[in-house]
Amino acid sequence: MNRKEEIIGILALLVIILAGFALALVGVGNPAGNIDNSYSSGDVLTGWINISLSDEPVSSKIEAFDSSMPLLNFLDANNADYTCSPSNCEQAFSAANERTSASFSLSSGSSKNLALKFTGEFSLVDDISFNLETNSAESCSTPLQIDFLNDGEIDWQYSEAGADFCQADYGCFNFSASTQDFIVSTQQYCEKINFSPVSRLRVGAYVKKTSGGSLTMSVYDSEKELLSTCPIPASEITSSFKEVYCDVNVSIPSGQAGYVCVATTSGAGYVIQGETSGENCGHYSIYSTTNNADYRIFSKPAKYKQGSLVAIANQTLSHVFLDIENYIADEYSNNCGEGCVIPFKVMGRTQQDVFLSNLQFKVISSGGLIISNKFYDTSRDSAKITMPLTILDIREANLEVPSGVNSTTATVYLGNDKILSESITVRRISTINKVYPLKVPVNFPVDFVAEITNAPGDAIKSYSWDFGSGVKTTSSNTISHTFSQKGNYTLNLKLVTAYGQKTKLFNISVESAKDAINYTLNLKEEKLSEFKTELDSHPLKSIIFKKINVVSLQSKLEELKLRYSIADTESEYTSLMAEITSLKIPESIEESLSLSGKLVPDFGSLSVSEIQEASPDSSSSGVYTQSLVESWYFSNLDTSLIEKKYSINYDDNTEEVVASFFNLDVVLKNNVPVHLLIKSPISSIEFSKNYNQKSQGSNTLIDLNSNSQLEFTISGNFGYKEIFIFPDLNTLLLEVSPCNSNGKCENEIGETKQNCREDCHSNLILVFFIILIISAAFIAYLFLQQWYKIKYETFLFKDRNYLFNLLNFINNAYKQKFTEQQIKNKLNKAGWTNEQAVYALKKYHGKETGMFDMFNILKNLDKFKPKHKPEIKRNIYNIKNFKSF
Repeated sequence: MNRKEEIIGILALLVIILAGFALALVGVGNPAGNIDNSYSSGDVLTGWINISLSDEPVSSKIEAFDSSMPLLNFLDANNADYTCSPSNCEQAFSAANERTSASFSLSSGSSKNLALKFTGEFSLVDDISFNLETNSAESCSTPLQIDFLNDGEIDWQYSEAGADFCQADYGCFNFSASTQDFIVSTQQYCEKINFSPVSRLRVGAYVKKTSGGSLTMSVYDSEKELLSTCPIPASEITSSFKEVYCDVNVSIPSGQAGYVCVATTSGAGYVIQGETSGENCGHYSIYSTTNNADYRIFSKPAKYKQGSLVAIANQTLSHVFLDIENYIADEYSNNCGEGCVIPFKVMGRTQQDVFLSNLQFKVISSGGLIISNKFYDTSRDSAKITMPLTILDIREANLEVPSGVNSTTATVYLGNDKILSESITVRRISTINKVYPLKVPVNFPVDFVAEITNAPGDAIKSYSWDFGSGVKTTSSNTISHTFSQKGNYTLNLKLVTAYGQKTKLFNISVESAKDAINYTLNLKEEKLSEFKTELDSHPLKSIIFKKINVVSLQSKLEELKLRYSIADTESEYTSLMAEITSLKIPESIEESLSLSGKLVPDFGSLSVSEIQEASPDSSSSGVYTQSLVESWYFSNLDTSLIEKKYSINYDDNTEEVVASFFNLDVVLKNNVPVHLLIKSPISSIEFSKNYNQKSQGSNTLIDLNSNSQLEFTISGNFGYKEIFIFPDLNTLLLEVSPCNSNGKCENEIGETKQNCREDCHSNLILVFFIILIISAAFIAYLFLQQWYKIKYETFLFKDRNYLFNLLNFINNAYKQKFTEQQIKNKLNKAGWTNEQAVYALKKYHGKETGMFDMFNILKNLDKFKPKHKPEIKRNIYNIKNFKSF
């Protein structure tokens, strides 16, 4: 192999590639452009850029953040005036390293890109031929293939057959299945088999002779056209089953299926084995279209001969001439004045060295026959774009800004060139998804609904609807509107939120009631059909069906369609439209809630009669309370609950909980049997298995004697607080009897100090403890009172001027008619704590700012003594007479 020649070729390709990069140029105008600086999440970047292009690769992209758009698409969206080379703006092949022979090495799965080249006025391809030499080893897979025009189609492959054969292919015959014997006659038994593209096959069958002459093996292509036959002499066949065969020379394209058949030359003196299990691909007669059995017929492809010299001649490649002519017409418009490059790829399937020589590439031009004998290395280069300085709208690139609320820098790139960079602010804002319906009847009030995605923390303030007849503002996402004339209208919907506003346009088609009914009925029918498909595969199908009767809705739609078909007046159509609009159609099922934790029932809704009914064998008539049941529950049980809600979304933008799923684990700490009561009829509950559940009035009851895990689904929106667990009534009463906790020590029912201390206790001890507690509390109160009086104000206001400023602010605020709550809010927003605000307001009004002063009680006793009229002292902090500091 000529190593020097290969190195020169690689260097030439590098020069071409580097030269292409060097010549590409993006020019930026002055000014370069402008980027708008305020966005909400999901917006696209807006603004403009001012650029020119010189031989810029078509493969370049305009980019910002994580979004991009191909340059060509961006220019077309802006209706820019540009030119391409080549003119079709597609990738073009280039040729380098001209030589009369080419040598290279291939490993398994590798390839070499080469090319032919013609320069001049092109008309037709007359001939392509060359010699190919390879040193590939003998193998069962084709060692070498050639693809002209790099279109993925194999135009030539090495098919020289060697002396040995590869493994046999028996088609669909199953060796593990039971077989039966079939009589072979002049009617052929055939098996469909995939052929290798090698030039020789060994074909045969597993047969035995009973009498008669010789057998004939036949090979057919996929269209059942006969390719070749070969005889198997009778002398080679015995009275015992054995595989017999003969060899045929054929030419079959790569991977094509065909048929191998066996028959006698005359009579019926042979037997062949067959089987009928599974999928069959055998035929009794080559012309049969049924596959009822498979027969033990085989094909062995010859191994590919060890590499040698192969002459690839005109007739071998003639089928690609027309493809090359069409390629030159499409890529070069038959203008090869600067050279037309025809690529081809040599692909290796085994390790080998390849040598190409003696090329004869003959082309007919207007002046006559032109012959080229040169091979070239080739690569595929991007087309180049040239454009004068042009202002382009960035919006057309659909470059999405990042989500979230932040400030960032937007930088626009073209390829590796930075065009423009500016700071922007992005805020997460609620967005408008869609509005429905979009096809409505004329002269009919229609409720339009806007579907909104709410951003966290972004409060929606208003919706502005403009149907073309003036703006109407609502606080909700619905509005009723009537169109008085048919036609196409544009709804301009503006969403105003705390973070900004969003606007979106919708096209609304206004039709006659008759046409609108037809569309609406079909739409509702389609939605119901899609919902039914979803429901059929849903694990909670049966329980959801109790809430949503799809069959009933289908019947209602059929009734409406029938009434529509016989209606003939506008009033009938209007009445029908109103009925159709009010018919809610389910659209989807979704899991709307998922919770897990302990089961905490609402014991207040559990009646005495329900406990008694669940304990029919209880004989005690003792007194018990709700708190008793609750106390027993938390002391004797450990529970774990998973709750899920499933909702239906309707076509009017409403939703409904239709199923409540529960997974409940119950652990009996003291192994005391319990009752599980579900406040729902048993007909509304679907259990994952039989828990021996039974009805108890309008409730469902399950007896649990050991630790249990239960799964059940209840129709509708059912809350876990209506699931109760409690023991027999006797168990509850035994645990608390005889003490009834009524504050009376009743000896007649057995209450004593030992078993009922809360009812039977010494009042003297109680009085002593009460006095002791009150005394301690009084002393603590006096201590805290003194601390508040001395330290509290200093604690709140480190600088006393802060308090004076607050009092001044409060005084001015009251003059401006602010309420006390409004003043508090303003102070809180300004950074003052609620405690500071309350203190200042009390100070302003002259109220007690600390704890209640116990000593004032003693002082106030003086007013009951006869005295002269006391001097009224003003509170030093009475802000009503306060002047500015």
